[in-house]
Amino acid sequence: TLEPRFFYLYVPFENQDDLPDFDTAEFTFGFSQLFHTNRFTGADRQSDANRATLAVTTRSLDPVSGQERWGLALGQIFHFQEQRVGLSGQAPLDIDTSPLVAEFSWHPFTRFTGRLGVQWNWENRELDVGSVGFDYRTSKGGRLGFEYRFRRDRLDQFDVRHYWPVNEKWRVISRLKYSLEESDLLEAQAGIEYESCCWALRLISRRYLRSRDGDERDALYLELNLKGLGSFGREPPPLFYDEAP
Repeated sequence: TLEPRFFYLYVPFENQDDLPDFDTAEFTFGFSQLFHTNRFTGADRQSDANRATLAVTTRSLDPVSGQERWGLALGQIFHFQEQRVGLSGQAPLDIDTSPLVAEFSWHPFTRFTGRLGVQWNWENRELDVGSVGFDYRTSKGGRLGFEYRFRRDRLDQFDVRHYWPVNEKWRVISRLKYSLEESDLLEAQAGIEYESCCWALRLISRRYLRSRDGDERDALYLELNLKGLGSFGREPPPLFYDEAP
């Protein structure tokens, strides 16, 4: 399939400097933000805009099942005026184009998904953002995930995640996040989970960096979940099966 898209957005400027921005931030830029009508989260800011988005998506579908084998999406925003609305203390944003966004997904078989994403800055002629990863799921509910992320001058790390059934009731959990830029462990998790028909218990040990100064902390999380009623105890940090789409 070949799916071209064109999106034009005009939002007139309104001075919002007198309004607080307590719960507002900019969205992390990606393919979906090419079609957003507001680049800010929350309700404290509405961005002004005079821009057009050009994008194209192509997919290969299995002729029998109709499932996607692979998909590729490309897109870019073209700005016709500077963006004057910003967060407190933020200068107007005067750029002609957004980075070129490319996202590729690959499904060689049912339980495997591979991903590749890049954002190329045409003005600086360098890579702004890059990521590559995969997610594998077993027929019995196990999952194995890997993700490498790069953000120029800010981020260079990988993330390995594992959730594996030992039998029908017991599962083991682990996660490792490592910074290649700092050559340092960012986070490590290991735990077990027990699940019956009516309740589930999760115990997780976690070591993580609390600050850039290398301040390491250890924590132990115990959560009891009564199905249909809710959970009790200290909520564990998100694991990859909580975060993955």
